[in-house]
Amino acid sequence: MAITTLEEYLREFSVEIGDRILTSFPALHAPGDPVSPILGQLLRKPFAAQEVAVAGAVARLRQADSVACCVTLTKSWPNRPRLWFNP
Repeated sequence: MAITTLEEYLREFSVEIGDRILTSFPALHAPGDPVSPILGQLLRKPFAAQEVAVAGAVARLRQADSVACCVTLTKSWPNRPRLWFNP
């Protein structure tokens, strides 16, 4: 059967695509890894997803020897942090 839509393509190859993404872009910080104790000094305790995002951002900034990062959350996606880096 020929694949004719994007949905069919993703259903057929989702596992392979996921494996390739994880191989090409390994996680810089995973849930359960220790986070900086500085996060405990914030006025509001970050959600778990926020802690992982901040720890990943810090790891990426260290790799890039960069100093600027903006982490935001939106009302529509509260558990999906968006990260911007300034190399």
